[in-house]
Amino acid sequence: RFSSNAQWLAGVARRPVLGKFELSTSVGFRRFPVALGERRGAWSLDVSPDGKLIAAAYSDGVRLFDFATGREVAFQATDQCRSVIFRPEGNQLVTCGPGGLGRWPIERGASPAEVRLGPRESIRDDKGLLYASMTGDGHWVAAADYKRDRVVVHEVNHPANRFALTNHADVQHVAFSPDGRWVASGTWHNRGVRIWDVASRRLLKELPMGRAAAIFSPDSRLLVTSSDRIQVWEVGAWRELYQAPKAIESEFVGLIVFSPDSRILATGRSRRWMQLLE
Repeated sequence: RFSSNAQWLAGVARRPVLGKFELSTSVGFRRFPVALGERRGAWSLDVSPDGKLIAAAYSDGVRLFDFATGREVAFQATDQCRSVIFRPEGNQLVTCGPGGLGRWPIERGASPAEVRLGPRESIRDDKGLLYASMTGDGHWVAAADYKRDRVVVHEVNHPANRFALTNHADVQHVAFSPDGRWVASGTWHNRGVRIWDVASRRLLKELPMGRAAAIFSPDSRLLVTSSDRIQVWEVGAWRELYQAPKAIESEFVGLIVFSPDSRILATGRSRRWMQLLE
């Protein structure tokens, strides 16, 4: 049982031996509770540039959490949201999924709990979209158009300025290099990660692997792919630098994210454990 001040935990094992444990609060790991529901699992998330908000994409919409308290401060219904991305200024969200590609103004009040989204401004209304990725300056956004086996790229503030990168069958994942020079696309039911040169709109390279997701480092010098293993590639030369051990679940394509200084990589190696890589 717990002590009255919740700082100690005592317990008895099968033998009459009493143990006492001091409890401490982790500053490195926290859970953000979400109300029970049929569509509870999050597809992706992002942290606001000022570190005060977390945005999570759900099948039924977007939820915003206050980072300091873990409380849900806003919910915006939108169909089948797969990606949610803060723009660098922190005053807009870009969302993507079968419900379309759009941007949402973020309105903040005097307190962290006063947050509101909307109204939505359409970038592209298309049922065939899945995940999206944005350049570091928030100028361009790329989205996987799996129904047409292509990646569509739009200027966020001027959506009519657009182009497509074709052809990649069953494309689902997409990564834009922060400097805007490259796009990497990955699949779920097919094979290979394809590298596209944005300036020429040409396919440059196909990296041989099965289903995979990809991400560029914030300094645009590295590309990391997540399939049945984590592989790190040199951008430009597109040669493999090293790889991490195979995941426990070989069919699991884990989410991957860099620290802002490009030095640490966090990977979802299975549905139950994660790994930090230097």
